[in-house]
Amino acid sequence: ASLSYLHEPAVLASLELRYGAYNQIYTWCGIVLIAINPYQDVPLYAPEIARAYAQLDSGDRMDPHIYAVAEEARRKMTQEGQNQSIIVTGESGAGKTMSACFVMRYFADV
Repeated sequence: ASLSYLHEPAVLASLELRYGAYNQIYTWCGIVLIAINPYQDVPLYAPEIARAYAQLDSGDRMDPHIYAVAEEARRKMTQEGQNQSIIVTGESGAGKTMSACFVMRYFADV
């Protein structure tokens, strides 16, 4: 896979638009998912949302979400037999632990 060229002004503009204008905490930047910690509960992790991502046809794409990353990894493990890693990185308080918990919950639920 190749990464498109990302530069800080474009990434920041995208984040400002999606989070600032639409309150969307997830944004795709190429194949990288960026999450902004809203520091509040958001209704994005219900079991029916997990099922929606699990029922996608391969190649279909829903809105950016941690479940989309988890589903792609799950499919590559189960259907293609490929080992997978999900890297969650960020500063202290950025929500890394919660993101990892959402991925593990997704795997347990689907």
